[in-house]
Amino acid sequence: MATLFPSGGWSPAWQEWRHLQWAKEHGIPVPESLAVAEFIGPWGKLQSFLAVQELAGMVRPHEAVPLAEARLEPRAFELWKRGLIAELARLTRLLHDRRRFHKDLYVSHFFIPRKAMGPISRMRGQVYLIDFHRLHYHPITWPLWQAKDLGQLLFSSQLPGITGRDRLRFWRCYLHGNGRDRWLRHLILFKDWTYRRHRNRKQRRAAA
Repeated sequence: MATLFPSGGWSPAWQEWRHLQWAKEHGIPVPESLAVAEFIGPWGKLQSFLAVQELAGMVRPHEAVPLAEARLEPRAFELWKRGLIAELARLTRLLHDRRRFHKDLYVSHFFIPRKAMGPISRMRGQVYLIDFHRLHYHPITWPLWQAKDLGQLLFSSQLPGITGRDRLRFWRCYLHGNGRDRWLRHLILFKDWTYRRHRNRKQRRAAA
């Protein structure tokens, strides 16, 4: 397709570039796209690259939460976590309300500025999301992809400093106080179970 229609931007780099632009236009903080290009041919060969700005001064949640817990008093740490959880839920809901699904929505794909780890930090607009190469629009089969995204978040939320109460708070923020989506909870728990089973199998094979 790239050979026949070279201006279509068929490569993975161009696709992610468009996904990043869409996310930015809809208020999702993402790395700044600096350059993108693709090389077509010869003989059907296709190569591409995407350059994005480094998220300097930022850390992933599995680093940020222990750092904040060490820096802050217990009450301030709980308030900070509430702000972080509410922002993660808001960004996830922003995607899903538009029937866009990340498909790699693990906690490690969020980034938090170190400067936003103070006792009175406002988290709205501070949390960045990366890796949009699999983002896709699913207007019909969206419940399956919604469960996949949320299952990935649940599976990857097993972090020091994150409790069951924190996960419940995320769920409530995501649902905007509507707790009637039992079918969705069952799908999420099923996806979480499948990820755990896959991880355990890999660990057993590695230890054999």
